[in-house]
Amino acid sequence: MRFQYWPESLQDSKGSEWNPRPIPGGSHPIYQWANGGERTLSFTAIFTTDTAPEESVLEGIGPATNDPYLTQSLNPLSGLQLGVRDIDIRSAVSWLRWFEYPTYGSDGNQRVYPPAKALMVMPNTALAHNGEDHIIVAMTTCDVTYEEWFPTGYPRIVEIALEFKELVQNSESVRFHDRQNMELSANIGTYLSSSHSVEP
Repeated sequence: MRFQYWPESLQDSKGSEWNPRPIPGGSHPIYQWANGGERTLSFTAIFTTDTAPEESVLEGIGPATNDPYLTQSLNPLSGLQLGVRDIDIRSAVSWLRWFEYPTYGSDGNQRVYPPAKALMVMPNTALAHNGEDHIIVAMTTCDVTYEEWFPTGYPRIVEIALEFKELVQNSESVRFHDRQNMELSANIGTYLSSSHSVEP
């Protein structure tokens, strides 16, 4: 699935844990690297719709008929632009919240399965440590703000503050990230070496 709009900004934070070891008489402690810290990515997703569904359709909405734009989408003169200018915002909210909820076994043993991991894809960003455009994440925050409604109460604009933690576990394995795979960092000399400095 894709977001309706690119986020205006994305915050990407990564920590690294260095533990101090006090040295008697030393001017500074000696620091020993312990482990890499968590990586957090957060941004605000915006969803909008320009067209209000017909009230008669909304009144009959239920689990079996949950597409409020079904009737209008069959009418080419309705002006509806599904997926571009018009979406069921309630579906977008439910889709994102889906990544925060567990599911329970149906075999009677009440086994709890954790929320699903997600594959975050942002083309041409080289978001992953190895320069790929996708990373595996777990959603940790999904805060919804309803900005506008139609007179019927149907949402018109929502902003959803999202936060994700990057994961290194996939299926049954764990694969830690190695800086040797950060090949893009080798290109920095092309752009920021001292030979490119500009003298005043």
